[in-house]
Amino acid sequence: TRQMSEQEKQQDHHSYYLLAGGVDGRIHQWTVCNNLFPDAKVVYVPGHDGRVNALLTCDDLRAAVSIGNDGLVKCWKLDCNESFSSVCSINVNDECHSVQDTNTQEAKTQEVSTIKLTCSCILFEQQDLAIIGIGTACGKVLLAEISRDEKSDDVMSIGLLDERTTVESSSDLIGGCNIHSIASQNNHIIIGHSKGISIWEPDLQTKHR
Repeated sequence: TRQMSEQEKQQDHHSYYLLAGGVDGRIHQWTVCNNLFPDAKVVYVPGHDGRVNALLTCDDLRAAVSIGNDGLVKCWKLDCNESFSSVCSINVNDECHSVQDTNTQEAKTQEVSTIKLTCSCILFEQQDLAIIGIGTACGKVLLAEISRDEKSDDVMSIGLLDERTTVESSSDLIGGCNIHSIASQNNHIIIGHSKGISIWEPDLQTKHR
């Protein structure tokens, strides 16, 4: 859930948003009136091709972020006086990734056709910027930056900053390493996956300058 700002409360008598993603790819938004769920009004929109696996709210950006099995990261504008709408997105399947060949120790580039995004968390947030961590079903953790244009609240963008493979092994083992949880604490990313727990300490101070 996300609590509305004082400005939003003055413009509308509702107090909270409740967001949910469905297995059918839709994003549901309830605007809860006076904390009474039966009086909530609901809006739902198509969001992903397939299951929605995680939703985050970025309070400073007044936005929500969804990820799904289709490899899309989508940013949604949260405004009580406007329709619930997607303002930007990125498909991680369009990116080329460098994979280390453990036999020859030579880096080679391969096109990843399908990357399912499984979980996410907020790593850093300020007024016009947020950095999120994203877990995948292929053993990788991605860092994405969401930023708002200084001149317009309606213009936002998403870009990938970095990636890390949680299991350094052959490609068949990496493919079998599903990341099922991700959390942030003291500038560390704690990654729970099918082969155990990994900890990553990215240099976020450098990345958001």
